[in-house]
Amino acid sequence: MSYSVVFSSKTGNTEYIAKRIRRIMGEEGCAFFGSPAEADEGARKADVVFVGSWDDKGSATKDVREFLHALDGARVFLFGTCGFGGSDDYYNQVLSRMREDLPASCELAGSFMCQGKMPAPVRERYVAMLAAADPDSKEAKRAQVFIENFDRALDHPNGDDLRTLDADLREAGLA
Repeated sequence: MSYSVVFSSKTGNTEYIAKRIRRIMGEEGCAFFGSPAEADEGARKADVVFVGSWDDKGSATKDVREFLHALDGARVFLFGTCGFGGSDDYYNQVLSRMREDLPASCELAGSFMCQGKMPAPVRERYVAMLAAADPDSKEAKRAQVFIENFDRALDHPNGDDLRTLDADLREAGLA
């Protein structure tokens, strides 16, 4: 079985998941591994096309969305990472938006989404939000939630995330 892994990764989290997929699938059938900008016709025509993105305001990145739109009749497994995590509901919303970019001719083989760590300047921005807010305000509470989420994300993707990915790939009949 041939496969391709097409992904966008800003901080390395989604690339980490992409490399795990490649490791599990094996080198032998890999037709393509890389960004949507580099993807060729072979990447779109593999037996299974793994497509991943980091969460860009609740959806895939523009280049990933454009790649998804260009697929025709492909068997697709969607994956990605979100800085804001801890909620399967949120992950499912992001994956649902990614599915909306798939043409009707495509088959969704499965999907996976997990939390990913964020760069330090993001936390600094949240701390500045907290410092600028009235201590009892909604803004202060919101900033505190963002800081706590940032701190929880520091070890993601982790071993539990990878085990879930492995199980999702098995459930899709791909591993």
